[in-house]
Amino acid sequence: MMNALREPQRIAVLGGTSDIALATVRELAAPATHVCLVGRSEGSLESAAASLAGTGVTVSTHRGDARDLASHERMLDDVFASEVDIVIVAAGVLVGGDSAEAIDTAVQSLEVNGTGATSWLLRSHARMQAQGHGVLVVLSSFAVARPRPSNWVYGAGKSMLDFAARGLMSRAHDPVEVVLVRPGFVHTKMTAGRAVAPFAVRPQAVARATARAVRAGGNRVVWVPPIVQHVARLLAVLPMSLVRRLDR
Repeated sequence: MMNALREPQRIAVLGGTSDIALATVRELAAPATHVCLVGRSEGSLESAAASLAGTGVTVSTHRGDARDLASHERMLDDVFASEVDIVIVAAGVLVGGDSAEAIDTAVQSLEVNGTGATSWLLRSHARMQAQGHGVLVVLSSFAVARPRPSNWVYGAGKSMLDFAARGLMSRAHDPVEVVLVRPGFVHTKMTAGRAVAPFAVRPQAVARATARAVRAGGNRVVWVPPIVQHVARLLAVLPMSLVRRLDR
């Protein structure tokens, strides 16, 4: 259980190679924190673990594939071998565009960003309810604001995860806190080579805002940077013909 300073003893990162999630771990972890990194690639997990060297945390790696729904409970058995204070749901792949030839790729994206990530979210929530405490940090996206030609596939998956997180936040007398994070464009390995959108930030900016919300306690929605919340509201009411022109 977290101490009076809201310092966690155990953090689980589901999508353990995420640049944003790893930056968030660095912001939240105390020297005695144990971090469980979950991901598909053993090599990538080892690199992620190495990137946390010097922070004082201990790290374990666990194989887990968001698309393999049958494996989720077994993986979480390992992660929740001890009580977990914070779970960061960070599974994500970035697929954009509107090509009919890319249907299989789009479906795989939906399986990761939508079904798989939401399964991890709900199953982690149930385990935190059973232990009587915990914080779920859910990495959503500004892309949930409005379908756009450039990234509607990515936004569709994230919308499922986002809606589920808001559903959990609506429950009364729940001991589990949910911090829903909606960043705009973030400079990460996932967005490398893509056109940079306005108000772009680094992973550290998202991590700092997320850490502030976790330490404050309670259910919270965090937009990073804050201005993208106003952009999202504007996009929601613009005619689609204008959205298409702005999305070029």
